[in-house]
Amino acid sequence: MSILSDPIPVPSADAASQPSRLFYALWPDAETAGKLAKLQENLAGRHTHPNDMHLTLAFLGIQPKENQSVLHAILRDLPLPEAFSLDLTELNSFPNIRVSWVGPNITPQPLDQLWRMLGSSLDNHEIWWDKKIPFRPHVTLARKVVASYSPLREPVCWQARRVVLAGSVSGAVPGGGGKYRVLAERRLF
Repeated sequence: MSILSDPIPVPSADAASQPSRLFYALWPDAETAGKLAKLQENLAGRHTHPNDMHLTLAFLGIQPKENQSVLHAILRDLPLPEAFSLDLTELNSFPNIRVSWVGPNITPQPLDQLWRMLGSSLDNHEIWWDKKIPFRPHVTLARKVVASYSPLREPVCWQARRVVLAGSVSGAVPGGGGKYRVLAERRLF
């Protein structure tokens, strides 16, 4: 089990820089994010910035400030699997919300286990998280577009090594290069 790294400080200069919507996610390395970005080339719509590529494990929405330490502790104490391979094999969409994504055709056991343990921990701490829809692992590629189902000719093979607590923050990356900021992370070994 790895140790929680020091959280990246969130600027407190104004409300616009404070995280608004929080989530736990698997976060890809730069090479994997680049491969995911190449999949956007034939998609219309509003593309996800490569710095923002992630696979959501639990969407937390807006959380009270007093929950911050609990959310960090949940990540710190979460039993993690070893790093695992995640093969993203299909392009698909959620047509009702016009989101196109890439994901695995089969959820790997370590990913399913991680999702279940995280959900259990959130429930045990009485933290709200979005459980309305079944877990469908995916990385959003573009919004405001519906892509037809298509198996990828060359799957994106992602060695999942980072679980993060992140939030949406305007101007999170200097120069406006992303809208999510990693607040805390753990590494899978």
